Amino acid sequence: MNEEIQKIEGDATAGSADAESETGAELEKLRRENLVLKQVIRMRAADERITRELVDAGARSPKLLFETFKDRIEFDENDEPLNVPHLVRDLKKMYPEQFDNNPPLRQIDAAAGVRAKQTLITHKSLSMMSPQEIAKLDWAEVRSILAAGE
Repeated sequence: MNEEIQKIEGDATAGSADAESETGAELEKLRRENLVLKQVIRMRAADERITRELVDAGARSPKLLFETFKDRIEFDENDEPLNVPHLVRDLKKMYPEQFDNNPPLRQIDAAAGVRAKQTLITHKSLSMMSPQEIAKLDWAEVRSILAAGE
């Protein structure tokens, strides 16, 4: 009987040891996943901040530039990137063509001359014109002004 009790206790101890090793392995797996997720979050925050700094510096392809030096980013104890100004300065030296130093050009108005003309003629201005000046005007516009009677 004592032998049976010892055997049962031994089996229970072995079973709990197996459970502890499985729990330990699972715990280690979760720790690794946690570290990976923290790294992903840290890099995403760094990406957002550095991309914003690159845009402010006039970068034409900020995401592409970020990918070129993301391995050189140093972080502080709060997971904030430390050496961003230094890295941006290095990028400007290494790839000056990737930064726009020229002011943006004035936009071209493609619809210039196509818009409806503004009516500058009023009833009062018509009354002050000579018949020769009135003859040079657009008659449809003159009719609409006279019909409005302003």
